[in-house]
Amino acid sequence: MQTIPKFFFSFAATLLALLVVGGALCAQLLTVRAQSAPQLYIAGNLHVAEGGRIAVPVSYQAHGNDIAALVFSVDYDETCLSLDLTDADHNGRPDSILPLIPTGMVASITVDATDTDGEIDVIVADYVPPFRVFTDTEALLLISFTAICRPPAGGEQRAPVNFSTDPSPSFGKASGQEVTGVATNGAVTVVSNRPAATATPTATGLPATTPTATIVPTTGPLTPTVTPTLIPTVAPRTIVESFSAELVDGGVRIAWQTSHEQNTQSFRVHRIAVSQETAFTPISDALPGAGPDGGSYQFLDTQIDPALTYTYLLVEEKQSGRSVAYYELIVVVG
Repeated sequence: MQTIPKFFFSFAATLLALLVVGGALCAQLLTVRAQSAPQLYIAGNLHVAEGGRIAVPVSYQAHGNDIAALVFSVDYDETCLSLDLTDADHNGRPDSILPLIPTGMVASITVDATDTDGEIDVIVADYVPPFRVFTDTEALLLISFTAICRPPAGGEQRAPVNFSTDPSPSFGKASGQEVTGVATNGAVTVVSNRPAATATPTATGLPATTPTATIVPTTGPLTPTVTPTLIPTVAPRTIVESFSAELVDGGVRIAWQTSHEQNTQSFRVHRIAVSQETAFTPISDALPGAGPDGGSYQFLDTQIDPALTYTYLLVEEKQSGRSVAYYELIVVVG
């Protein structure tokens, strides 16, 4: 399953060699262990209704390391998650994969359609000296999947989204060293939008007692009792039926519809300017949840730049304080 050539893992050393003018320099790739390792991680608390679309962020934390090149592959469960490979803007990568890389860096993103566990190969680096280094970022990459599996009614199914171990992620410094890093896997939980079966009672009749040898009169037939046979159910979750955006006079109108809400405190709309920002920020006030039966919501984003492209993210805030990201939507304004 090794789809990235091994020479990419000496990428930082190759960058170092570019600095040499005249003569020859063999830049040996060294491996050092940082006091606090840099980390790549995939979100693991995401939920989406079956048939829905979900944006999975791949994030990075520097932890004090000056990393200039990241090379990694992402595997996902193709039986449960589908990746749209359409490249409508002909930029060499699927439109369903959105890089949120620092200005000046370049991302190479390819998808191996022959891989049985859905492999996405990623190289992000600065090719021009002096080399920029990564800082902590909320999201380095957004990968949008459609949930295609069908969990049991009222249940859910976990779809792993993992970093590949063949090859393993590589963290390269501009100085030509490779730092041992940490890669934390994630997952998407697909939630059934069909109600679970309810408990069905079954009557169980008890027979009359049997006479004993001492000729003790038997009692009459006992009244049948009802013993319910319970069918296990899974606690329902919030179901977002739709999430859309429309360019109108005065801004972008964001709308969404829920058919069920479970312990929902509120919703917020988050936004990021593509190629301009590296993290989503909330742009709406907390919109109170509508209750168990769901509801319709709208928000008008008036703070837009007509020259930019925006990605919107819907986040549900639970009564417990937990947040769940449900949908992302790319809007081209200019």
